[in-house]
This record gives sequence, structure tokens and C-alpha cells, in this order.
Amino acid sequence: MRTLIVYTTRHGTTENVAHYLADWLTGDVDLLNLSGRSPQCVLAPYDTVIIGSSIHIGRIPARLSAFMTHHLDDLLRKRVGLYLCCMNESSARTQFEEVFPLELRTHAIACATVGGEFLFDRMTIADRLIVRAVSGVKESISRIDYDTVNRFARSISDREQDPAEAATGDSPLR
Repeated sequence: MRTLIVYTTRHGTTENVAHYLADWLTGDVDLLNLSGRSPQCVLAPYDTVIIGSSIHIGRIPARLSAFMTHHLDDLLRKRVGLYLCCMNESSARTQFEEVFPLELRTHAIACATVGGEFLFDRMTIADRLIVRAVSGVKESISRIDYDTVNRFARSISDREQDPAEAATGDSPLR
């Protein structure tokens, strides 16, 4: 089985999660960072496509939105996983639903919000000021939920779900 993980990253968090997933998943896994690239690529060789993004001020990068729009028909013929890195846990699910198209969310075999990070050493001065004003956080902090990332990866890998997930049909979407 071949898997493509397509992602955008601004400060590196989504990329770190993509690499973590690539190390965990079985089979051939390729990574495609759309940051600074055209959203066009060839999906034909892949059985599974995982799409990951972070969210800033309620939006995902335009390149990722363009990728999903451009490849929607192809994606709906593949196994798809969607994940979002988001620091605001109280609104993560709502933001997830707002940034990923309904058709993809409905089609996806796994969906997850995996937490996020504020990496001050990778932010611009403007980003740091916004983060401080909105969240009150004044230094780098990581809230990646690796248990959720692992459940997401297991769902993608066709491994057996946890008994509680199998019984309830819950996805790792928090």
C-alpha cells in the first residue's frame, strides 16, 4: 500500500506530525509539503492520501484549500485521512469542520484534531504579538496529543481499532 501525506506548515508543527505519521505507518509513505509549491501533483500511484494542516486565525493555507478543490474527484476515489493541528481545543472540532470540505470529511476513513504548538523561535514578531494577545502564551509550548495521532495512524493503517472506538464508531476527532 502506498500513502501520500500532503501538508502545509507555517512553523513546523504540521510537518513534525506528518513525519511522525510517516514513521509509524506501514508500507511506502511519501511526504509532500505544499508550502511554497503548486497544489498540483499526481495522486494515481497512491492508495491513501492523508491531508494535514495547521490553522491560523480560522483559516488553513490557500495552497491546501486549492489542493483539495483541484483533486477532490481523485480524493473521493481513495482512502483519505484528515488531520488538523490546532491549539484552541474548545473550537478545534468546529474549525476542523469549517476548513475541510464536507464531502472529504464524510468520505474520510479517519479524522483528527491533534493539538498544536506555539513555537516562538520560528514565528515572526507579528505572529508572536498576535499569539500573546489572543492566548496569553508568552513562550514556546507544545500540546500535540500523540495518543490521538497514534489512534489516527492506526485507523489509517487498517489496524484493529481500540475496543471502545470499535463499539462506539468514534473517530479520533476530538
